Amino acid sequence: MSQETTPEQLPVRYGDNARVDANSACLACGRTGESVTDHCHAHGWVQGALCYRCNRSMSFVDRGIVPPTSRRGGHVDIGSLIEHALRCPECSTIGPLKTIEQDA
Repeated sequence: MSQETTPEQLPVRYGDNARVDANSACLACGRTGESVTDHCHAHGWVQGALCYRCNRSMSFVDRGIVPPTSRRGGHVDIGSLIEHALRCPECSTIGPLKTIEQDA
């Protein structure tokens, strides 16, 4: 059974079944409602709660790509996503990020 993890308890490993409260505010955009437990895929540290839209955007950042929604002035700015990614105690830098057009 997983336990709810508060921001004060971070960092914890995702594999320890630590989860954030599903009603937590998103740490990137501040949106409240259903959130997911985001974690660093490279190192396994829980980074905190993200709404579904920001979690999708983080999947681009994890691959070194600027999310399309951030480039269009959408849901969340890239700075907030990078700040969130750096919550991992083993990630000291992020970037440089490329756009999808540069990836082709």
